[in-house]
Amino acid sequence: MKRILGMFSSKFNFFWLVGALCLFWCAGCSNVNISCAETDKEALLKLKHGFVDESGMLSTWKSEADCCEWSGVSCSNLTGHVIELGLSSLGGGIPSSIAALVALASLNLSRNHLKGCIPINMGQMERLESLDLSYNSLSGEIPISFSNLSFLSMLNLAFNNLSGKIPTSTQLQSFTASGYIGNQGLCGLPLTERCPEDGISNLNPNAHDIDADGDDNLISFGFYASMALGFITGFWGVCGTLILKKSWRHSFFHFFENTHDWIYVQVAILKAKIKRRFQH
Repeated sequence: MKRILGMFSSKFNFFWLVGALCLFWCAGCSNVNISCAETDKEALLKLKHGFVDESGMLSTWKSEADCCEWSGVSCSNLTGHVIELGLSSLGGGIPSSIAALVALASLNLSRNHLKGCIPINMGQMERLESLDLSYNSLSGEIPISFSNLSFLSMLNLAFNNLSGKIPTSTQLQSFTASGYIGNQGLCGLPLTERCPEDGISNLNPNAHDIDADGDDNLISFGFYASMALGFITGFWGVCGTLILKKSWRHSFFHFFENTHDWIYVQVAILKAKIKRRFQH
């Protein structure tokens, strides 16, 4: 018994030691600082040269510093890639180099003074989950490449000068109209404004519903009218004849009386047969 207890105690001490070492190792790992990915650092420096920064928002963006420490930048603790970017008080246009931030999950450039078009290659940032470009002066069309942003759960392009048709995709049409309002030239779902290329019939979003309701009402009226006419014809075709023609009336009721008598006799015979079978 003592040997068993000793073996158990030694095994317990061994696993305890291994567990303690793992905890110390994990604690050491948590203190390791993952530096910014070089590709992301280069992309951010290109962004800096593309923006107009009169307020000094990007003054901490220096090549000798770790870009994960720059203002407005958040990095992954595992990979060092930039995953969040939120900037304010900037002017100019959005540089196309922003698409090089392939790990970016959240981009907030709202309430700046940005002009020009949205870069057409922003659809390459397929890991984007949140995109806010609202309250700027961006113009042009929404890039078709936005249809590739399948992970996007929040989109706000409101109050810009965007125009044209909203690209068709399950993702972009799933957002409410509040994410697109304030763009006078923008059209297509989920907005109520229809695009000219969609046809005149689509300018009124309820036109199809009105026509459909009209057809339904017409069909319903015809159905009930036919049902009423059929009932009247059938009822008076049979009952009216019996009322007006005495000989037919007698024959009709006589037929039912004979049928009733025949059924009664058949039931009585069947009942008698069953009774005799059980008696034997």
